[in-house]
Amino acid sequence: ADLWTVRHTVHKVLLALLEQYNEPICQLLVKLQQEVMAHPPSNTESLLRWDCVYQAAGLMCYSLPHYLDFNTVLGPPVVANLKDCGAHRILRRRAAWVIGQWAAVIPSPRLHFYELLLATAQEGGDIVIRLTAIKALFWLVDDLQFEPNSFSSLLPALMEQIFFFLQHSRCIDVRLSLVSFVILLMEKMDTVLAQYTATILSIFMKLWTALQASSEADSTETRLKSYLVIALTSLVKCLGEQSQNVHELVLPMIMYTTNINSEDGPFLLEAGLELWQATLQYTVSLSPQLLDCFSSIPSIVTNDTETLAQALSIVDSYIFVGRGMFLERYVHELNNMLGTLLSEAKDVAQVLCTNVLDTLLHVFPDKAPAAVQAVLVKVMQYLLNGREGDLVIANYLCVLLRILLTNRPWFIGFVGDHFSMFLDKWIDLHDCLPTNYQRKLSCLALLSLLPVPPEDVVVLPRLAPILHTAVEGVAAESGDWTVDFGPHSNEEVPLGCPEAARRQELSEKDVVLNLSVKQLMQEKLQELYTTTGPQVMQVILTDPVLMSTLNTYFATQ
Repeated sequence: ADLWTVRHTVHKVLLALLEQYNEPICQLLVKLQQEVMAHPPSNTESLLRWDCVYQAAGLMCYSLPHYLDFNTVLGPPVVANLKDCGAHRILRRRAAWVIGQWAAVIPSPRLHFYELLLATAQEGGDIVIRLTAIKALFWLVDDLQFEPNSFSSLLPALMEQIFFFLQHSRCIDVRLSLVSFVILLMEKMDTVLAQYTATILSIFMKLWTALQASSEADSTETRLKSYLVIALTSLVKCLGEQSQNVHELVLPMIMYTTNINSEDGPFLLEAGLELWQATLQYTVSLSPQLLDCFSSIPSIVTNDTETLAQALSIVDSYIFVGRGMFLERYVHELNNMLGTLLSEAKDVAQVLCTNVLDTLLHVFPDKAPAAVQAVLVKVMQYLLNGREGDLVIANYLCVLLRILLTNRPWFIGFVGDHFSMFLDKWIDLHDCLPTNYQRKLSCLALLSLLPVPPEDVVVLPRLAPILHTAVEGVAAESGDWTVDFGPHSNEEVPLGCPEAARRQELSEKDVVLNLSVKQLMQEKLQELYTTTGPQVMQVILTDPVLMSTLNTYFATQ
């Protein structure tokens, strides 16, 4: 232990000196490298000098490339030491390590280094040297200059070595690094690695079972569990729609890792939610078993604020993939969960909650309002009592406006005697809506109130501000007003996955995106003039600004 402390202290001193005296230190090392490597190691002292030069070169990998060329100066002895099976084990291990450290500056083509390190990993000799070679390959794969085409032919042999050490190594840290390598390969070579799905799952499940059976679980073993869950998430993404074939193994993992009452729950929850989200995003159709998993969500939402956004995003995914089957099964849980969030959560959580409500109303315009009426009652109360300009209140308004635009009869019955108060609040809040999508929704919903009969006492007295607001939407639409893709277009959904297709399909049918404010206003003005001509003309003629803007956009219509 004392020797390791001294070694690490010396490393830190070297790096500190390098930071302050970069040029002289680098020049000194280049000189030492030339002196030491001029003669092959013949005794223990010269061997240790070679080792020291290699160590310094590896630690100074970001500075030394300005003073020596890897191909002509450092590379040849490193390659020679690694190839020479008769060389001392210290030098061979250090040579493999140096290649990994210099991964960012090794020039292309790199196939020679891939093959050399893999051949070293396949040897039947020193395990430390083999593992160091695999780690060096990790750094080469993780580099921006990685060459997947030339590497693909080596993948079978590399996976064989990784699987061997995963099965036979008892060191948790080694397993952690190997699982990390598998995750990296899934990201870099997803389509090629998919053929190893069965073997990867088999080994991962064996590791998981062994960890579960351990009676002395510690933080390192919990970390390995987390890495296994992350690796499964990468595998699901790698398989795409074919990931449904591995749900039999993935779903129990989701249930375990998202159980907040389990011993590992607090440590695995975030990784478990990521796995759950990916599983839903790449699911083509919702199975009864995946539907059953949702029962864990309410407790996560109400007890763990740190993962609230991820958990509610999972609720969104269930709405998109489950449709009527999901709403019918969990309508009671949705009411309790969303109602609790609206009553007790902070502003950010309330915004997330209204996003879920909006998705429900978007997917189920006819069924959702009645299904979550208890929640909508709270939304209306908070809206009428809220502060003007509050982002949360603006979101409350848009939830209700979507119902008005897509299910007007239900909304009129729901708002009842509070309609005039609601309309005043709405008009005041319009300019505070933060996105173009919400402002267009508001304009369209205002116009949907027209026409009204001559005896109307709610809309007609407010006709001037309604028309002013609508004509602002016409002006914006005629300019460079770019409406967002949809109500939650900023959510990260992988392109090409089934959920992205589901969201795209819904957006294509979205009335907000498909209707033109100008066209709708023209139709409504004509209808309004037919039913209440004198009142309309009086409002327009007594408001020069309104008359001017209407002439600008509708004079030729």
